[in-house]
Amino acid sequence: MSATRVDEAVERLVVRVVAGEFADRPLPREQDLADELEVSRLTLREAVKVLKTQGVLRVEQGRGTFVNPVRDWESVDLVARASRDERRTHEQLIEVRRFMETGATALFAQCATPELLARMGERLEAMRRADATGDVDGFVEADLAFHDVILENCGNPFVAMLYRPISDLLRANRYVTGSRAHVRSRAIEKHAAILAALREGTAAQAERAMLDHIEQTREDL
Repeated sequence: MSATRVDEAVERLVVRVVAGEFADRPLPREQDLADELEVSRLTLREAVKVLKTQGVLRVEQGRGTFVNPVRDWESVDLVARASRDERRTHEQLIEVRRFMETGATALFAQCATPELLARMGERLEAMRRADATGDVDGFVEADLAFHDVILENCGNPFVAMLYRPISDLLRANRYVTGSRAHVRSRAIEKHAAILAALREGTAAQAERAMLDHIEQTREDL
């Protein structure tokens, strides 16, 4: 069986799931749903198995296959797709950043080395160069790399591991804000303040600088 066919079946089924088509009823009978998706029953079974693994679907013996509440889904991308309010999704991601990155910054401040701080300085300079030329891609990549230094070197490996699943969604957020020149200028100021606090201040000051940056990002959305 082609993995591509299964992937296509998963995508077709996901489109209908996130549209709320099965919110109050079970999925159609296997043969009927296979016909609707234009796949074989075997391919459909594999697609359902994939979505069961991701917590999207559950099978109740004798009753059928049902869609689980979104809170039970394990795919960050699918949770985002199920949202009917894109702006609210962006705000919720900012909330996650607030919880995780401020704490990670406080931890990082206690173990940051001159080499790591120099690396952050290089990322900040890359942001400035990209801003000067209007290079949004370069700006976003340098921005992400600046934060990665903190997340990956804060002394707790679980932080980066837990952050990784939402990184692609946050990248999309960065493009929303990074496409505007005045927002890039403010972001550079906030990143410079974070780095200055890490070099010269306390862990609490660095944490506060990161919080200020994230709050500014929320306002920029």
